[in-house]
Amino acid sequence: MRNTHAIKRKKKLRVLLYQSVEFIHMQN
Repeated sequence: MRNTHAIKRKKKLRVLLYQSVEFIHMQN
């Protein structure tokens, strides 16, 4: 159960990272 929570957390962080990268690309 703890393992799945960690995976979800990683996924969330990855999504945030991709969103910020896309935002930076849109601004340029």
